[in-house]
Amino acid sequence: MSDRDPAPSGPSSASDPPDPPPRPDLPSDEENGLSEHAPVGIKDPHKLRLRVVTGVVAVIVVLAAVYLGDVGVTISLLVAGTFATTELFNLFEAKGYHPARYLGIVSGLAIMVLTLFSGTRFHGSFLTAVFVLSFLFLIVRGAPWFPYWNLIAHFDPKAAAEGHRGPQMASISDVATTFLGILYTGWLPSFIILLRKFPQTDPLAPPGASNVNAWGIPYTYPSGAWLTFLFFAAVIMTDVGAYFSGKFLGRRPLIGPLSPRKTVEGSIGGLISATVFATALGLACHWIFPRFGQVSPLSPWWQCTVLALLVSVTAQISDLSESMIKRDVGRRDAGELIPGHGGMLDRVDSYLLSGAVAYWYVLYFWKIFPWRLHGLP
Repeated sequence: MSDRDPAPSGPSSASDPPDPPPRPDLPSDEENGLSEHAPVGIKDPHKLRLRVVTGVVAVIVVLAAVYLGDVGVTISLLVAGTFATTELFNLFEAKGYHPARYLGIVSGLAIMVLTLFSGTRFHGSFLTAVFVLSFLFLIVRGAPWFPYWNLIAHFDPKAAAEGHRGPQMASISDVATTFLGILYTGWLPSFIILLRKFPQTDPLAPPGASNVNAWGIPYTYPSGAWLTFLFFAAVIMTDVGAYFSGKFLGRRPLIGPLSPRKTVEGSIGGLISATVFATALGLACHWIFPRFGQVSPLSPWWQCTVLALLVSVTAQISDLSESMIKRDVGRRDAGELIPGHGGMLDRVDSYLLSGAVAYWYVLYFWKIFPWRLHGLP
């Protein structure tokens, strides 16, 4: 046989190892988000109705909080932050870490109250103090005279059953998870309060200075109430658009095993939904308010489109960041507090990173290319 003759088939190839049979106990590539699949549609109408009812209640709470001003928004964030931070530390502890839970919860809530009264003025000094306290508390926790572990074992039977008796030396992961909890569910969401507090004047300008940008064009910042409404609407429309687009059009996996149910079509649908809604809102304000002799609270309207696009992208990243934490721990949901949604952290995950991004965009970029207050249509 020449070198060019094909390799014989039959008995001589029988020595090749056969392909391993599929294992039913392992998820398929489709279930892991590694291959394309047909749109799944709505398989559980009851669960959808439950999600809709819960979502409507959440929208009513958001509207009431925005209407009540920065205090209303702060109270809502304090309630949501308490549950979300608790669930986050539960996930860390399920992974085997031992963060300073109570220091993290109290610090996350405290920075929201601090933001309400002083904006970002003391954010740097507060986070510095909390970072030092995180090290101090976790270092001291391992001292034999510190009663922390003895108290935990006394009041928490589960901790006692797991052997958490007496002092234990903290690790750098305990410090990291403590500070991550403070930043993730405390400091970052506090910027939503600043959206509601947003003035019509430039907070960076000297007192009495007129709002004129580098091109000599006067500008105005958006109304805090309308801006906060726009922010929440962009996140909500992202979630709604991504959900239904993914259910009825989703074929290509977006991010793989990290979140197998998310698809490219769903992500694009969320972006489109948020952008279209924000553009329509901006145009409506642009045409309606001048008819009554008032300046649009969201002028110029095209900034609403840009902001919604940015918020939608960041909201999806924020959602995936929580999925990463849950996937690392091996949990599907962070809790069971909200019917149809899981825990509070599962419900607010899209807002955690996007609020800060929205605030800094408005503060620095809203005034770059403004139209005159009564200028071009």
